[in-house]
Amino acid sequence: MGMDYSAVSAKLMAMHGRCLRNIDFERLVQMGTVRDICLYLKNTEEYAGIFNDIDENDVHRGGIETRLNKSFYNEYERLYSFMDRDKRMILRYWFLRREINLLTAGLRHIFTHEDFRRNFMRLGLTPFFKTHTKMDIDMLLEAKTLDDAIKACENTPYAALLERAKEASSDFFSIAMMLDGWFYKKLWQAKDKYLDPDERRVFAEMTGSIIDMLNIMWIYRGKKYFGFDSELIYTYLLPVRYRLTQEQLGEMVNAPSPDKVVAAVSATVYRDLFGKLDGGYFVEEIYHSRIYAVSKKIFREYPKTMAAVFAYLHLKEYEIQAVTMIIEGVRYQHEPIAIRKHINISGRDA
Repeated sequence: MGMDYSAVSAKLMAMHGRCLRNIDFERLVQMGTVRDICLYLKNTEEYAGIFNDIDENDVHRGGIETRLNKSFYNEYERLYSFMDRDKRMILRYWFLRREINLLTAGLRHIFTHEDFRRNFMRLGLTPFFKTHTKMDIDMLLEAKTLDDAIKACENTPYAALLERAKEASSDFFSIAMMLDGWFYKKLWQAKDKYLDPDERRVFAEMTGSIIDMLNIMWIYRGKKYFGFDSELIYTYLLPVRYRLTQEQLGEMVNAPSPDKVVAAVSATVYRDLFGKLDGGYFVEEIYHSRIYAVSKKIFREYPKTMAAVFAYLHLKEYEIQAVTMIIEGVRYQHEPIAIRKHINISGRDA
């Protein structure tokens, strides 16, 4: 490996050592109230700092979610401040991912009138994010039209993407896919620019798997929910092939029905992406569990790489999402077995 990751690896291990354990998740799903969850998190090493001033007797789900998301940004900032300039160049792509999440939330409000201000508060944006983004967040908060969003992004690469979407009269789903596609294409290119060959191979394993699965999901969703024809589906696919061949993708794209897409996927290394649909799982849940599994593998096997940094951030993000889902499940009094089924991740082993 070209860069020295010894210090970064030690930092990652220390941060991972504070993550929730399997026994923590098991205890959380058994909690009777959101208050109990808050009190439990308040007494963990990882979340004590962000919950130390919260009154568990007067807490609501949105407040907890905001603090959890803020803790994720704090993790990113700790890693960013610890790294040298060369490592920061690729880590900044994770920041782009967060920008796109914020922009997508704003666009969802424009197209569906979903309450953006409430969702914005729950994002838990930190001063670091607000000072490093080139988006005009205040303008995005007030955006009522796509033109408003374009103006809020005029100093970013997203403006040109949104202009193109406007010219094509694209809907929200199409724009969200376009933004995701742009991000993963840039990330795929970045590994060749900033990483040496050995690191590039490890990074490709994680990123390439995600891109393959995104392409599969976009094909499936395009046929099942939107009735897209093959020509239109091809315009959404990311121009990256990792473990899928062009022939395999072509069979999926030209499949006459969603079921035939699933049949085509069953002949690939991603066959289990649809393997649990009959068990009441959503394909998005299985997709996220696959990313989690790949990230865990990368984190364990290649700790002294930039891929391990991204893997850790994936693992941390899913931990926070799992806690949020547990809170929601407990709030609506779902049985522990039902909650456990849909969080679909584990904590650290000990």
